[in-house]
Amino acid sequence: SAVLQLTVEDKEEWVKKALQSLQAETVKMERVCDRVSHYAYSHKLANNGCKSVVIDGKRVNLHIAYTSVEGDRQAVLGTPIIFGGY
Repeated sequence: SAVLQLTVEDKEEWVKKALQSLQAETVKMERVCDRVSHYAYSHKLANNGCKSVVIDGKRVNLHIAYTSVEGDRQAVLGTPIIFGGY
């Protein structure tokens, strides 16, 4: 898996732009405590050789996660999903 940690001002707006730029569609979103995860599939990533996994019966090759804590500006993007802590 490849993981990129970023510092962003508006996490939800950044997620929206990241999904658009990768031509990805969210197939599942979950909130657990203060963590928000977007699981998505991008044909653009698939066409560039990125692997995918199956979550809830749907292909996923992009995982974007962040905390909903005010003032925390960290976001993490991984492909196919983020492994380990984030």
